[in-house]
Amino acid sequence: MPDRQREHDTSVHHGVCPPSHESGHDLSDTACPVAPYTFGEVPYGSVRFMAKSNIPYVKCYTKGRFEPVPVILQDLGQPETAPILTSFESNYDRGFSFINLPDSVMPTMDAVKTSDTVTPAQLIQLGMAVQNSIQAELKNTLRTDWIAVATQAAPRTSVPKHEADAPPLNLVHMDYRLNATLQSLLTEAPELQDFFQFRLATSPIFKRHDKKYGSGNVERADEILELVQTINVWAPIVDVVRSHPLALMSTGSLVAGQAEKCMIGGCRSVLESQVVCPTEGCSGNNKWYWKKGMKFGQAFVFDSRRTPHSSIPIGSDTRKSVEIRVLIMKPKMGLAKRSSPRQPCWTEPMLRVASLITLIQYYGSAVGASQGIDVDTLKTMFGRASKFLTDLGYPVNCPGTSPLHMI
Repeated sequence: MPDRQREHDTSVHHGVCPPSHESGHDLSDTACPVAPYTFGEVPYGSVRFMAKSNIPYVKCYTKGRFEPVPVILQDLGQPETAPILTSFESNYDRGFSFINLPDSVMPTMDAVKTSDTVTPAQLIQLGMAVQNSIQAELKNTLRTDWIAVATQAAPRTSVPKHEADAPPLNLVHMDYRLNATLQSLLTEAPELQDFFQFRLATSPIFKRHDKKYGSGNVERADEILELVQTINVWAPIVDVVRSHPLALMSTGSLVAGQAEKCMIGGCRSVLESQVVCPTEGCSGNNKWYWKKGMKFGQAFVFDSRRTPHSSIPIGSDTRKSVEIRVLIMKPKMGLAKRSSPRQPCWTEPMLRVASLITLIQYYGSAVGASQGIDVDTLKTMFGRASKFLTDLGYPVNCPGTSPLHMI
């Protein structure tokens, strides 16, 4: 029996909450309030639910299918007060940190939490607030030529009201494959690449570096930049998490062979993730953490390529949360200045974000804006988006990108 298993067995007699025999899942503050450990069932994946995809050597995974495995969850205690990136880097070996969100992020978090209907404008602003917070950290730590770019915030709710509402993902997984590259994250993930490309292309640091060494095409940013970190900032937008809490596994406790590369959700995504399957004795080897009664204003910061995590399907209250994906990049060393002229150009993902921003400016809110828009209005929006991109320094479409009149 592994040493970790013996340690867990010892803790069973010293501060482990027993499972409730009535409901099986009591997340209230009065249920075993002082124990640092509690029992739980974590939804691991299974090779039985993987199938071949249309892409050679790539599997896809069926959502909603999992194998519940009993584990012991360690409570993380009090959150750190360190900023987002600082806390992540100080806990790099574990793969995640538990923090209080920076004050600079909280006004946009408050707006998202109190809105009856969260708007795209609010999600864009929240992603930008996280990006600006991390970029300020890079500057304060003398990494002034490093770049942070973030997606818009992606909301999840355990009680979806609209078709676009995403439920918690009850499946142990890592967001990206371990060898995900800057190129793949910029071009292979439709749900991420739009904001990654737009915010990278419009970063003053990137534009300055690209002017010396780059081509002007953000999809070729990997020629001049090196991917350093892939970070996920996950935060509740309810007062207290009483159902579907997020649990995270320490990266060092992942057993070799547990992670299987595949695409989650019926092969609709192009970007591969990793699904974690149980192995013999995995509940003793895998070390799991959570925060019981996690509060608004707190957040998990974890590695999108290395940290297994999952929602745990327990509790009956509504859980709402947001997550923001972040890329940290730095310039490659030893680059030579370009000998050929740089040709700044926009990509379709950049145009989509510019169009969304234009719609928000035009309608005041993009909620329902795409419904009932006639062709002439749509052409006007694309025209304004094109002018917006021109003003940002990207006057023409990139090679391989359809001209505006064909999109």
